[in-house]
Amino acid sequence: MLLLDSVYMLLGKPYGSHQNVYAIDIERSNELVLIDTGLDDADLRMIERNIESFGLSGRTIKDIFITHCHFDHAGNAEKFRKKGARIHIGSEDAEPILSGNDRAIGFAYGIAFPKVGSVETVSDEEVFEFDGMTVTALHTPGHSRGFMCYELKTGDKTILFSGDFLQFDMEGDPIPGVKVDPLYDYDDYLASAYKMSGKEYDAILPGHFMPVLTRGGKTGALLRELLVRRELYK
Repeated sequence: MLLLDSVYMLLGKPYGSHQNVYAIDIERSNELVLIDTGLDDADLRMIERNIESFGLSGRTIKDIFITHCHFDHAGNAEKFRKKGARIHIGSEDAEPILSGNDRAIGFAYGIAFPKVGSVETVSDEEVFEFDGMTVTALHTPGHSRGFMCYELKTGDKTILFSGDFLQFDMEGDPIPGVKVDPLYDYDDYLASAYKMSGKEYDAILPGHFMPVLTRGGKTGALLRELLVRRELYK
């Protein structure tokens, strides 16, 4: 579904999947930029079906930005790479998807993570330009060591793809990422929440649950949640 100008939701609750995948339409260069890849073949079929139904099947997927190394967000990365996409991921989350080690959380699904042949690592504040749009990587570790949020600036709007760093329930309350990664770190998570707490976005598009499509101080809500309920997240 079209969420905002040039930004589509390709996978998520409306399509019967728990994990969200988004696409940025770079119309002039006939390209789609994806945020995350979904989990498995069922997710991939839905992504491809939606690309076709939205009239985007003529676009080339050259760049995919992975928020973090977990199976449900990077499980289809190798399939896309084999079709010619560049896989971008935070440097400290690259090894899990290259080797398929426990940080890719294959144990949570009872199957081995499909190793990715090659990746291009991204660093904090690195900027990528796409025909007048920019995507900026923001290192926000905690849920995983190399976690990256991605900030999109397009026209007069600034949009945050927040992955599992910041999610929201049906009432709009913040949901931090769960403690599933062997290197989950509450102190890092808290530092990342402080880093992001003063930022405002026209929309926040998380890795699970519901997008927030109105401007507001939702980033500060995560900091309060981590502080007030700290014993739950430590």
